[in-house]
Amino acid sequence: MEKSFEGFATAKGSYYVTCSMEPVIKSGDVVIVDEVHTLDYVDPDKVFLIRRGKDEMLKHLENDPDDKSVLWCSSPQTSSFKIKKSDIDSISKVLFVMKAV
Repeated sequence: MEKSFEGFATAKGSYYVTCSMEPVIKSGDVVIVDEVHTLDYVDPDKVFLIRRGKDEMLKHLENDPDDKSVLWCSSPQTSSFKIKKSDIDSISKVLFVMKAV
């Protein structure tokens, strides 16, 4: 069975990155993502592409232990912040990173 990936930019299944995830994912790297269909549990060690309106961001996510309607977003270059699950249009998990040369 063929796996379908969600795509961005110029190639299906890829996203050209300039982000706050450096040095994990550097500007110019290409990431392969797959849409997440449930937010009941997110792995805080994984990186996710979050879409909210016209905004797109790559972040680590963690469920809020006290409020199931909230996720905590973090990255190496920014402070952690809360985002309401209801404000998110879609979330995709980063499956693979192709490093820019």
